[in-house]
Amino acid sequence: MKIFEFHFNPPNEQDILAGKAKLIFDTFCFEPSNIYEKRLGNLYIAGELKNVLPQNLKFLDKLAEIIKKEYYSQFRQSPEDALRESLKKANEHLEKIVKSGDVSWLGNLNFVILAVSFQKTFWQLNLAKTGNIKILLVRGNKITDISKNIKIQDLEPYPLKIFVNLVSGKLSPIDKILVFSSEIYEFFKSRGLIKELGKIDSFDEKTLKEVLKFGEKEVSQLSGLCLFSDLSLPQKEEKGKKPIILKKEKEKFSWREVFSPVFKFFKTIVVFLKKIIKFKKPSLDIISKPKRKINFLKVLSQKTRFLITHKNTILILIFIAVLLLGTFIFQKEKDTQFKKIAAKLDVIEQKVKTTEGLMVLQETNQEAKKKARDILKEALNEISPLLKTESPSKNRANSLKNDIDNRLSILYNLEKITEPDLFFDFEQQNFVPQKFIYFKGNLYFFSPFSDKIFKVSTNGKSEIIENNQKFNLATNYEEGILFFSKPNKITLFENNSLKETFELKEPYNEYNFNDFCSYKGNIYFLDSQKGEIIQYPGPLKSGFNQPKLWLVQNTEKLKEPFSFSADGKIWVLEKGNKIKIYFAGKFEKILELDIFPFPKNISQIFTSSTFPYLYLLEPSQSRIIIIDKNGKIIKQFKSDKFDNLKDFAVSGNGKTIWLLNGLKVYQVKF
Repeated sequence: MKIFEFHFNPPNEQDILAGKAKLIFDTFCFEPSNIYEKRLGNLYIAGELKNVLPQNLKFLDKLAEIIKKEYYSQFRQSPEDALRESLKKANEHLEKIVKSGDVSWLGNLNFVILAVSFQKTFWQLNLAKTGNIKILLVRGNKITDISKNIKIQDLEPYPLKIFVNLVSGKLSPIDKILVFSSEIYEFFKSRGLIKELGKIDSFDEKTLKEVLKFGEKEVSQLSGLCLFSDLSLPQKEEKGKKPIILKKEKEKFSWREVFSPVFKFFKTIVVFLKKIIKFKKPSLDIISKPKRKINFLKVLSQKTRFLITHKNTILILIFIAVLLLGTFIFQKEKDTQFKKIAAKLDVIEQKVKTTEGLMVLQETNQEAKKKARDILKEALNEISPLLKTESPSKNRANSLKNDIDNRLSILYNLEKITEPDLFFDFEQQNFVPQKFIYFKGNLYFFSPFSDKIFKVSTNGKSEIIENNQKFNLATNYEEGILFFSKPNKITLFENNSLKETFELKEPYNEYNFNDFCSYKGNIYFLDSQKGEIIQYPGPLKSGFNQPKLWLVQNTEKLKEPFSFSADGKIWVLEKGNKIKIYFAGKFEKILELDIFPFPKNISQIFTSSTFPYLYLLEPSQSRIIIIDKNGKIIKQFKSDKFDNLKDFAVSGNGKTIWLLNGLKVYQVKF
């Protein structure tokens, strides 16, 4: 058999190292080097790697070399078993690359291995592939896509299995095998060239070049490979033979071409002026008669008179010429700017596509997840200024931005809910809730403008609890609920009724409590104006509550705190979406947030010692965010229906969240 290799516009090494090339590809033809290896036959490999990074310049070469070395080392085995062993070695090599942290190639590798050997009376084909690569068998006038028989199983991160299936079969001496990378296959198919190849009785270089004789414009649009084998042809010793390269010649820069429109315009102006002036050229008779003299002064005076007479017309034409020249230069600069934007988008698009492999592993590999996030956030920063520029690439930039957003949403567990579950609607209840709290299977809604508490059980039943006070805040406290009324009244709610109400001692002059919580019998108030946390130690008893400043001396006061919550530590939400952690009155650290989309204005924080999460409400971006207490994102729920978020409450197990949105209460579970 004889093999023919064709490469369309292969990138050069400099472009790959500079990060300009998006694709590398190659073909490898290996023959047995001794009598022992001869029974295994020939090994043909074709590979393509998309969205290639500079460090993966030799990725295909290394993989092909590993397969070849292992294949021919198994000369005691059958060709099928030898190929199977080489695939194991290839998978081990690829798994090692993944564990080293490089997963950029995952989802971007298209690779096929063909082992062809002659077994006494017939040719045997063993093949394996991964990715999108076409393998066609031509037998007479029939063309069969044998790559369809190779089913690719779901990719498992560990142990990594890229090559999972092997196909074997017998070949006829008149058979031909055609291998195409996807882009080249689609090109050949659209022009009916595959059928033309099927009609050729015997392949030779001249005939194949005739079939593959495309226009320069067509060649410039292609990038990829094809590999043809003809079993009817005798194999020749052609060591060192290189693939046939089909490549567009580089365009030469031409100043003449750049300024051609300007030259044409000025030529038109000159012709126009000549038509106006209508000077007669000296006739041949005048030239042939030396005795007759031309009066150059008279001619000059005629031209001068014409210029004076038509000076306004000439000035207008000159002005138009200058204006058009300026427009032309401006347009050239604009075109240059557009090309720069397109080039930047190419680089960003390449970055985005390198995350495909990382996202395959993100469920089980936190390093892969973090790397994908970092790359995409960097790409987002780079594309943002390009979205503000009007250019022919704006639609492409917007599309790429949406792709980045979608990928980041997946990596940050953002769930967009079109129709959230409506738990309760106050529209017909003659009650406008402002805040609410969950306690023992019930939700209690209240308002500083109403002297009623509206109770809704988790099964949807509701009732109104009459009260002679208006409440501003509430928190769970031991076996009941504490309701707070400004400036300093506390009311205990137990056994479905309001119990004792008493006044707290004032901690200092001009205090203003805007949030409070409890932990182990103690209650804590947040004074945003003073930047203080005030503790009232338990047990609560009228007239015996001694307030004290919880932050220890010399601890910096809070800076514009919005909300806080306690679970043994106190978590304070400050302006700028900072979450500060305090323990025993001392500052511990700022919790690092890694959230997408990055928060604009978190309004509320909540936690409890009974579950491991922090809950963050962000009305400005219509979402509730759940993170663990190390800052790791757990889940986000976002909906266009969350357009007026006021408050939220969480069930005892932390898995159900109720959101008060205007007069509607929505429920989400995770």
